[in-house]
Amino acid sequence: MTRSSLDPVDAAELVGMLELISGWIAVHHQTLDPALAAYIGSDAYNLDDLRNDIERFIFLLGGDALSVSPTRRSQRDRSRASRCER
Repeated sequence: MTRSSLDPVDAAELVGMLELISGWIAVHHQTLDPALAAYIGSDAYNLDDLRNDIERFIFLLGGDALSVSPTRRSQRDRSRASRCER
């Protein structure tokens, strides 16, 4: 396997973008889940699977290791949802 490196600043930017997408998915799960199923054409890979993959990439890029914890993710989701309701 070929190894590659990523500048820490670029990795931080990717983590920020992936956290934004993960939070957006959490807040708009009911709307996005059927849209993803329609786009893929199957329910074999759903929004929870996508979000888990995103969270894994966040961790691998050096993001918050706790972001993969369901409890931590749930707390973060509630915080983001309350900000969206304002």
